[in-house]
Amino acid sequence: MTLKVGATAMAVAASLTNGAAIASASPVAGHTDKKPLAISIVEPAAHQVVTDPVMPVTVRWSGFTLDARYAGTPLIPGVGHFHTIIDGHLIDMSPSVRNGNKDTISMVGLEPGEHVLTVVPAWNDHSEVSAAAVSVSFTYAGPFLPEPAGYSGPEAPTIALVGPASGSTVHGSSFTLTADIQNFVLCGDCYGKANVDGEGHWHIFVDLPMDAKTPMDMMPHMVTMASDVTQGVSLKGLTEGQHTFTALLVGNDHMPLMSMPMASVTVNVDR
Repeated sequence: MTLKVGATAMAVAASLTNGAAIASASPVAGHTDKKPLAISIVEPAAHQVVTDPVMPVTVRWSGFTLDARYAGTPLIPGVGHFHTIIDGHLIDMSPSVRNGNKDTISMVGLEPGEHVLTVVPAWNDHSEVSAAAVSVSFTYAGPFLPEPAGYSGPEAPTIALVGPASGSTVHGSSFTLTADIQNFVLCGDCYGKANVDGEGHWHIFVDLPMDAKTPMDMMPHMVTMASDVTQGVSLKGLTEGQHTFTALLVGNDHMPLMSMPMASVTVNVDR
């Protein structure tokens, strides 16, 4: 990310983005090896000129169920989402809704000129179907929009989870996780962009194993990313009973900060 989601994001982007514009790819085997899986980029069009500060992204898919609400939960054959990558750098994952095929990418931190957008399908554990990755080139022709300054004080960044309370019960298909973040600037427009000291966002994981110590070990359990102090968290794919949610502060490149500021809360899931 520049964490390599599913260990393939950078490799996929590097192999597909050497100036070629690829809007769609041939179907490949799905998670069950029974259904053909394919994805294509509808928007932006190949060689599109983007002047707005935000670029819409729309994909068309087949052969799998597109539902990022299940991200980070146990694998379900044929259920997944997609990752968006610009110039080899992971930007985001598809919206946490069923059939969430529309997203936006901020142009903040992106130099004017030609860039390559890659979209790659991924399963619930974020392992990518690299054979189905597709790319298009586009040109950003707007003004350079700098990333905001990060926190520059002497105190270390910290994160605490303040809601819901540990041991409480959450109901339905989602709940709101609230964090108290200090000495750190949150920037949702900066996902995947150049690192700025004291700036980034946070990742949310569910039921991290005790031995998950590295970003790659943690990735299969990542539910979503957050750029505000509150974040909706899906409960899809989770059984009733106790589950532990962990928040981790990361830089713009999605990598954990050196001090690994993190916090956890255990709640009861009740349907």
